[in-house]
Amino acid sequence: MLRYSKLQRAKSYAQIARLAGVAKDFRMFGMLPVFSITDDFWATLSDWLKDSTELADWLRRRGRPGDAEMARDVEAGIKLLRRPTVLRPARERELGELKEHLRNLHSLAFGWNAPPAHELDNLSSRSVREYVKSWIAEWDMILLYPDYKSQIVVDEIVPDYTEDKDLSAEEEGPSTSE
Repeated sequence: MLRYSKLQRAKSYAQIARLAGVAKDFRMFGMLPVFSITDDFWATLSDWLKDSTELADWLRRRGRPGDAEMARDVEAGIKLLRRPTVLRPARERELGELKEHLRNLHSLAFGWNAPPAHELDNLSSRSVREYVKSWIAEWDMILLYPDYKSQIVVDEIVPDYTEDKDLSAEEEGPSTSE
């Protein structure tokens, strides 16, 4: 989200508030949203974007129809993300149970008997998301290519938080070349 333009970030925070059911005049039913951010999200944001202190005010000053309501929802979304619940790492037994449950779901969803997934090293630095993505990717490949033999390679991705200027056209207003 940090690569987004101001307006795109504002829309994202407002959508988080809506999905979580904390936006005024907007209700979601039958859905349990789960949001995640990187460990360095707020530190990076505070250093140079200052969304939590300036983004809602920027919307109010912009003064376009709906901006005041969006500013209110932006504040609610940011407040929600500021109260994170840090999850403890999954235990080996829990990972085994999760993998078997997901294997059964994949088998049911695609009408086949998914094989046991390749074992990843159980490191405390691995997220549950990383395990789940690797299992599902492996089952998908085997389903499509039955002779496929998995070779899981895990690389660290270094986040790039540089704002993508191509996303800011809407903030600048309509083009004068029309």
